[in-house]
Amino acid sequence: MMYTEGIGVQENIEKGVECLKAAENYGPAIEALKHYKKSLFGVWRRK
Repeated sequence: MMYTEGIGVQENIEKGVECLKAAENYGPAIEALKHYKKSLFGVWRRK
């Protein structure tokens, strides 16, 4: 969440999504992943 929202660090959605995927069994991480999608060019974006 810190990387995807830029809290205390520079915003890096790609790294944030990787961290959220690593925590796949954690409920809030699953909900947070629903707010991001990969664009046609392979770049992660907020929905």
